[in-house]
Amino acid sequence: PEEIIEHIIIHELAHVVYRNHSKQFYNFVSLFSKDYKEKDRWLRDNSYILNLFR
Repeated sequence: PEEIIEHIIIHELAHVVYRNHSKQFYNFVSLFSKDYKEKDRWLRDNSYILNLFR
């Protein structure tokens, strides 16, 4: 889904500022992806779908 792709891009770009998954990292991500926890959960639950495109 488009919103998941957008979330992945936000997540990866946040690593330019924070090179880890610290509280500061997720606070930064939340500025751009308010429901990031829900989207992270979707990715965990559906990662097998993404593996189909490898």
